Amino acid sequence: MLNDDDERPAGSTALNTDASSALPSRSIGAPSSSDTAVVDELVRVVNANQLITFTTMSRNGWPMTSCMHFVLRMEEGRPLIYLFTHDGHRKMDNIAVDRRVSLSALSVDEAAPGKTWLRMQGLCHEVLDPAEQVSAGELHESRPGYEAHAPFVAHQYMPLLRVDVVRAEIFENGRTLAVDFPA
Repeated sequence: MLNDDDERPAGSTALNTDASSALPSRSIGAPSSSDTAVVDELVRVVNANQLITFTTMSRNGWPMTSCMHFVLRMEEGRPLIYLFTHDGHRKMDNIAVDRRVSLSALSVDEAAPGKTWLRMQGLCHEVLDPAEQVSAGELHESRPGYEAHAPFVAHQYMPLLRVDVVRAEIFENGRTLAVDFPA
């Protein structure tokens, strides 16, 4: 049953949207060999995909998931995910209310048995810096397979979102690897 005023299921509570309530994280500092292995696997899985699942939370607590074209940039050992979206899209309203987002990708490696699933959590914001927008656009155009999805992503005219990943978890053949990055 939905409440008439906010479309939230009856009995549910409002989402805490305070930015300080972001996921707990620890600095990886000088990465250990296990942290480096997780980051290397994260880069492999992300780069093996043309699309990533991106989830935001609406102001009334309902999740919204989109399958999106993206690019990955590593900055000082931290993964940054750039996504181009459309003006006026609901996800823009959602991140204005709650910057916490979730991303996921699945990789099936034909050379190795099994599947690798990646889940990331991060803090998202719209990129307004023209230099960062141009840099992300160039990175996007340099991705293998760009020509196939170029008609769908006219990035020169689209808002750019940036996700600073704070946690990454990799699930592979029954094992879980995780690393936290500073918020």
